[in-house]
Formats: sequence, structure tokens, C-alpha cells
Amino acid sequence: MNLKKILTNEYNYPDKGANIIIEDLSVLSPETMIIFKHWEKTRDESNSKEFYGYSIDIFRKEWGFNFFAALLTLDSLIKNPMETIESLNEGYDSIIPEYEIINGQPVPIE
Repeated sequence: MNLKKILTNEYNYPDKGANIIIEDLSVLSPETMIIFKHWEKTRDESNSKEFYGYSIDIFRKEWGFNFFAALLTLDSLIKNPMETIESLNEGYDSIIPEYEIINGQPVPIE
């Protein structure tokens, strides 16, 4: 499988963007690497496993992300939850739940 060709031809990434994604995929967290490896074998873009209230399916359906944008955002959420949630809240605070940080972890505000 030529991932760069898939990213440029099927997902419309420019060459430079495809290279960045390929580099980012090489350092995925174990949790998101499992999702990516499943995609490599099946090309199945659906995954509902949630981390901090987000999943591939949520990012794709509610945010309009393609699979790779959803995967890399989920990976960022796993690695840097506070920063990623802050960033998501800034851009889409009408869509996602608000979180507060308790003991260094994001917790949904009820």
C-alpha cells in the first residue's frame, strides 16, 4: 500500500501535507496505532472507541473531519488532553461539552 498516494489521490492532501501525516502516523499512541492498523487492513474508517468523550466517529460525523484528521486529533487528545480540549473548545465551543481540569485531568462539567 502506498500511503502517500492514498493521501494525495483519495483524501486530496498536497504532497507536503501527506508527508506530514505519514510522519505523524509513525509516532501514534498505542491506542490510535491499533485504529490505524485496523484501517490499513480493512480501510474501515469507523471506530466508536471514546477518549475523553471523543472518537473517530464523532470527529467524522459531528465535526466533518476525514479519517486521518480524526485519527490525528484523537491521538493528540490522548497524548495532550488538556491542550487539545482547550484547542477544540476555542474553535467549536458550541458543539462539544465543556471540561474543567481536576487533578491534571479533563473532566466534563455537568
